[in-house]
Amino acid sequence: MNCSNTCAIQNFTEPCPTPPPIACPKWNKTANEIFHICDCIMGKCINGDIMEIVQHQCPFPKSITCKNNQTAVLVYDELHCCRQYTCDCFCQGWGGSHYLTFDGLPYTYQGNCTYILMEEISPKYNLKIYIDNVYCDIHESVSCPRSIIVSYNNQVITLRNHRFMEGAALQALKDNVNLTLPYTQNGVRVIKSSLNLILEVPELQVVVTFGNTDFSINLPFQHFGKNTQGHCGTCNNNQDDDCMLPGGTLVNDCAVMADHWTASGVDGKNCIKPSPRPPVQNISTPKPITPYQPHVDCHHLKSEVFEACHSHVSPENFFLACQYDSIHMSDPSVVCASLQSYARACSLVGVCIHWRNYTSLCNIKCPEDKIFLPCGPAEPPTCRGGPMQSSISVPTEGCFCPENKTLFSTESGLCVSKCGCVDSSGTPHEFDKHFMHNCEDCVCDKASQSVICKPKKCPDVTPENCTGPGFMLFNETDPADPCCSKQVCKEIDCAVNMCNDGSCTKESCTYVASDNTTHTIKDGGEYKYKCETVTCNQINGLFVTEKTITKCPYLSSHDCKPGFKYVKKEEECCGTCTQVACIYEAPDNTRQTLKFGEIKSYTCETVTCHQINDSFISEKTKKECAYLSSQDCGPGFEYVKKEGECCGSCTQVACIYDAPNNTRQTLKDGEVQSYTCETVTCREFNGLFVTEKTKTKCPYSSSLDCGPGFEYVKKEGECCGTCTQVACIYDAPDDTRHVLNDGKEYYFKCMNTTCVNRNGMFMTKESYKQCPPFNPDDCKPETVQYDKDGCCKICELSNCVRAKNVTRLYVNGLHFHRGCRSYFLRWPL
Repeated sequence: MNCSNTCAIQNFTEPCPTPPPIACPKWNKTANEIFHICDCIMGKCINGDIMEIVQHQCPFPKSITCKNNQTAVLVYDELHCCRQYTCDCFCQGWGGSHYLTFDGLPYTYQGNCTYILMEEISPKYNLKIYIDNVYCDIHESVSCPRSIIVSYNNQVITLRNHRFMEGAALQALKDNVNLTLPYTQNGVRVIKSSLNLILEVPELQVVVTFGNTDFSINLPFQHFGKNTQGHCGTCNNNQDDDCMLPGGTLVNDCAVMADHWTASGVDGKNCIKPSPRPPVQNISTPKPITPYQPHVDCHHLKSEVFEACHSHVSPENFFLACQYDSIHMSDPSVVCASLQSYARACSLVGVCIHWRNYTSLCNIKCPEDKIFLPCGPAEPPTCRGGPMQSSISVPTEGCFCPENKTLFSTESGLCVSKCGCVDSSGTPHEFDKHFMHNCEDCVCDKASQSVICKPKKCPDVTPENCTGPGFMLFNETDPADPCCSKQVCKEIDCAVNMCNDGSCTKESCTYVASDNTTHTIKDGGEYKYKCETVTCNQINGLFVTEKTITKCPYLSSHDCKPGFKYVKKEEECCGTCTQVACIYEAPDNTRQTLKFGEIKSYTCETVTCHQINDSFISEKTKKECAYLSSQDCGPGFEYVKKEGECCGSCTQVACIYDAPNNTRQTLKDGEVQSYTCETVTCREFNGLFVTEKTKTKCPYSSSLDCGPGFEYVKKEGECCGTCTQVACIYDAPDDTRHVLNDGKEYYFKCMNTTCVNRNGMFMTKESYKQCPPFNPDDCKPETVQYDKDGCCKICELSNCVRAKNVTRLYVNGLHFHRGCRSYFLRWPL
């Protein structure tokens, strides 16, 4: 089966080549075939069971240049015998969806779905990496990476960013459950490293980095070389095959390729592959426009700020991306993504640059106890982790402890001069140090590396004599020692007759609360403590207290509405239902809830939950449809909207082609349109419309195709020129052909030929030479010859010439001689 120039399938049959016979059946090898036996030992098939041992010769490693600007590395070949230079796979993305493939090919793609960044062509390790892109600008359809999703070893881990503007809000999840970092399980590690989340597969040396609006993927060539496909392309140091569709078809534009790598069922999304893009309706030359000036920070990429890196990594692609984001995104700080990604590419080749202080938008302020480093360790040493050697060699920028201090732990973020313990308030303490904390005697225990506390032992309280009328003992905080109390004798309002039931006889009530505190309540007054309300009333001259227990409307979270949680403070009687999630009306008119940072996608809208202070706000983003009717589609496309879909699409219904007059035309299936120099035919194959152009074959293309005396002439507006006669073609009697221009002559013996042009018609005019009378008898012997034209005979005349007989006629006195007449006077004889 073959595919012809017209894309029509043609079947043909040819005999299959006969394979060479098996000479060594034991190893199933042909004669002289060399094959690997074991341990870099090669064998050569001789015949039967005879095999010759061949020494395996390793060529000298040939140096190569990596297209992705990475440093070439030496790795063993497939037999693990010889080493060769290869380029590790490094894919990068940032800002408004700018990509650099594994082989360093740049392109920009604005997709709003989940796509395959990388998967193995032939599954070996079952590693897949996806990207979830969402529109991140309120004015234009510019997308940013919201999540990087890694599937490996029967687990799916999502690295997500909940906020694109004003700094990232990064989170690592597994099965939609937030992970406590650092996380290590089933061969996967996830850590939080300053500005980024880093996922590592140590066994395969895979490192995935995800930040605010940028990501990078590092894969070793020895595991994944020549076996990747997706948005990151094929890792083989060849950019020509990076724009590859599923199935292996290559296209020229990687943005077209990216459309076809949608992921199905990943992260709860099912994206529909887009229809072919409607072409623009006018392909005439656009009017020149004034180039848009990029943000001033973009120029740092080509300035002396990054000059040390220019010879290692070209800044051009990052500058163009920075310029693009300056034009298409409303948030100016997004230009920082291009500078940050270029700085990361530089750090991977060993060039570390302090660049943020030179910018107006990208500077990062570190806490007072930390400093900013452009190439810090992904896993800084900590007091809790000890001097552990990190397996992640990729440098990262961020805020780090200075040289004279150590990070206490990744959770605390504290830089300490000496390792020890941290109390509940976050204050560090050295080992064996005793200190007071929350009115407890504490010590930093070196053995357990933790703070051990015991209640403070206060001195015994000496009872004070307080028996006078109207006075009573009260416990108060000791000003000299706030953690201890002392007894104080104070006068009370009701001092005449204290009654056991709380009544008294001095126009007030005395009430002893459940916390053993005594309170005086005036007539008509009340005292509240937690769920009790005590009132003082006069009854028959006696002052009596009345206790009322408050009935709470909510007793647990079961009494709260969806999206609310029961919260009860220690000092309060009744708890309240506090909102802990966003509450919104779904398109099906049901009430739904979303936790902070969660996103729920529906057919025509997306709901995102935001938390501002203590308020939960649901943000509904209506899906903007690119096409609303067939008027929005280009020629040759028709608007189609399926039931249940939010947006319709422009489906191609005709062939679209550029006519010779630079206008865009359409043809339906089977239609044919003829032009001066070509014929256009439209054919439809399985929903794909193919335009077949047949060029007119001209018999003449230049004067070289014309014969002698003709010249190639092509008039304006014509497809083919013609051979126009510009001279006479003359075939002489001697069988020779001659080309004579207008007015030119050709002599041959007695004949003279002249070329004459009359009204574009070229003709030859022949004339013959009149020879004088010739008598060979008048010639000297052997002197007869032709003249220089070869026409007339001539000779040397002899001395004696025979006279001629002349007859003269005389009529009436007139003399006639050779047609002339004269008067003749005749004398008498």
